[in-house]
Amino acid sequence: MELMDMQKCQIAWNFFLESCEKHGISTNLSFYQFIQSVTVEQLESMVRQSELAG
Repeated sequence: MELMDMQKCQIAWNFFLESCEKHGISTNLSFYQFIQSVTVEQLESMVRQSELAG
């Protein structure tokens, strides 16, 4: 995976965790599980939303 892809994954992961916390959702999902389960479209959407919230 390219460095840029890993940076996007990290941004999306942080956005996911912040969203869960904001809504009071507890998750035991690991970063690895998150990356395996998220689609490219979902990843890109989370990155965009994170940038807008920014």
